[in-house]
Amino acid sequence: MNTLTYGATTITLPDDLTWPDECSWPKVAQRRGYSVTGALLVEAGSKAAGRAITLAGGENFAWMARSALLSLKALVEQAGITMTLSFRGTSYSVMVDWEAGGLQAVPVAEFSDPAAADFYYFTLHLMQV
Repeated sequence: MNTLTYGATTITLPDDLTWPDECSWPKVAQRRGYSVTGALLVEAGSKAAGRAITLAGGENFAWMARSALLSLKALVEQAGITMTLSFRGTSYSVMVDWEAGGLQAVPVAEFSDPAAADFYYFTLHLMQV
């Protein structure tokens, strides 16, 4: 079961969410420059945090009921909180990455009355802290 937890609040996330950027984050940080003598200087080290964790649904998978989505929205819109993401059997300490887009949701079927849209698919941008 995939969950996002903060304090006593736990939101169950769809089991079929994808993590499209799972293998895109480089653990190594590197900076290079030149000394006054022209020699190449390279600094490298391992990053301790900041890994992007983007969880995404789509038109045909990972739908969430509107009521659950509104609970997720209320949770992630608490500025600066650190939550626990349990995803595919591993736990991560995360924050919402608002610079990357935060939470975006789209109704599976469009209705003029938003309350009539029963299910949504969404993308949630998190970062490991």
